[in-house]
Amino acid sequence: VKFNFWEQMGLRVSSASGIICTPPYVSMLPQVGLFNTLALSLSSRIVFYSEPPNYVEDVLIPSLEHASCSGNSCRWSVAMELYWKNIGFMILGAALLVIWGLLATRIFIFPSGFILLARNAINRRYANKRNSNECDSPTFISDDELPEVEAERKKVISMIAQDVK
Repeated sequence: VKFNFWEQMGLRVSSASGIICTPPYVSMLPQVGLFNTLALSLSSRIVFYSEPPNYVEDVLIPSLEHASCSGNSCRWSVAMELYWKNIGFMILGAALLVIWGLLATRIFIFPSGFILLARNAINRRYANKRNSNECDSPTFISDDELPEVEAERKKVISMIAQDVK
């Protein structure tokens, strides 16, 4: 196996080694995709500092074969390739979430005739089951009013009748 020195050095120097190991399809959740793309964009440019000031530009950078460099910084191609893959999956995930949200809105907020029929059938089935369970329970309270309530109602009606006259 032939290893590219620049890619190995980029992985070694990069702070995003955990992001490099994360598959790009994880970015279909837009929040994760945003985090991954930010981390990859921050780790895509590697800046070299040397004690002799010209060592990086004169010796190190010319010896790197597959690196695209300017001055004392180089762009790490692995991070940039993963960056664009993550962007693609993030856009795909965002589009799928928009489509899913529109469908859910159409079904639950503005349902069509078939959806209404199905929802009403389900509600009737569970409403009948719910009502039969409530009647069987020992804590069921009937709708009959207590005599005190009826007496109070008559009092209020007579007071209103006196005020109207």
